Amino acid sequence: MFNFLESIAVLLDQNHIGRYDIYGGDSTIFVEILPSRPDNCVGIFLRGGRVDDDIDTTVANVQFIVRDRIKINAMARSERIIKLLHGMSGVTLGNKMLTDSICDQGLPIYLQTDKFGRYEYSINFSMEVNIWTYSYF
Repeated sequence: MFNFLESIAVLLDQNHIGRYDIYGGDSTIFVEILPSRPDNCVGIFLRGGRVDDDIDTTVANVQFIVRDRIKINAMARSERIIKLLHGMSGVTLGNKMLTDSICDQGLPIYLQTDKFGRYEYSINFSMEVNIWTYSYF
């Protein structure tokens, strides 16, 4: 069984945003790491969260770092992630029921070009999940 972030990686894979292999292999989607290779990839990170006013839910802050050698490709992949996840609800991800997913900004945020000249963008989501299915993210 996949955990919450791994399940998001699988969802991106199923929607042809990249490839996810839990063992690394030929992945272009990574959980809690952004390795130096491949050049074109997505990293998914848990960046904190909070207990919501409704005691049945918690909000996980999830960040996506999208990297590509071509700027427009990095932006396009970022926008595809937003289109897929923004407003998503009623979906089981790992051992969590996603009750709401909100992109925290309207567009991907340009971060930098790294030391290899690859473009990096950030997307941040507030993902509300049912706390009673909580064990680990």
